[in-house]
Amino acid sequence: MDEEKKKILIIEDDLDALKLYSEILKRDYEILTAEEGIKGLEIISPQIDLILLDRMLPNMRGEQVLNELRSNENPEISNIPVILLTALDADIDVIDLDFDSYLTKPISPEELRREIKEVISVNKYETGLDEYFSLINKKNALIESLGEENLRNNQKFIELSEEISSLEEELNENLIEVLKDIPPSETERFEKILRKILGDN
Repeated sequence: MDEEKKKILIIEDDLDALKLYSEILKRDYEILTAEEGIKGLEIISPQIDLILLDRMLPNMRGEQVLNELRSNENPEISNIPVILLTALDADIDVIDLDFDSYLTKPISPEELRREIKEVISVNKYETGLDEYFSLINKKNALIESLGEENLRNNQKFIELSEEISSLEEELNENLIEVLKDIPPSETERFEKILRKILGDN
C-alpha cells in the first residue's frame, strides 16, 4: 500500500497562483485550498502537514493568520510548519513572525517542491532543528533584502544572530542523537539539508 500523502493547505487569494501551486504539488501531496485567511483558519486541523501562506491577503493579512495559528492552544495545530509566500522583499518585521521558510514570488516549481520537502523533513525532528532552520531563513532573507552592513547595529538583528549561535551550540550537542533517529535511506538527504542551513557549501 502506498504511503498516505502529506496534506498541504494553500492560503492564497490570487486564483491563478492558487491553481498553479495546486497543479505543481497535487501529484505528491493532498491539496486543500483557501482564498482568504479566515477561511484558511477554519480549514486548519491536526491532519495538515504544512501550510503555504500568502503574506498579502485581503481582509486578514498573512501575518495575522500566522499569529492566530501560533496562538492556538493545541500544539498539533500551532506547530504546523508554514512557508510564507510573498511578492515583497523581507523587512525587519519578519523577525517577529514564527514561520519556517520565506519564498519570494515568482517561485519556480523546483524551488517550491524543494522547499516543501526540506521544511517537512526538518520539522520531523524534535531537537530544535526546525526552529534553527526558521531563524536561519529569517536572517538570510533580511541580509538579502537589507544588506548585512545596514543590519549590523540593529538590536533585533543582533539578538536574532545571538539566538542562532545559542541554538547552534545546542544542536551540536544533540546532533548524534538526532542522526540515530533518521532512517538510513534519509541520512544523505538530511546531511545535505544540514549543510545548507549551516551555510556549508
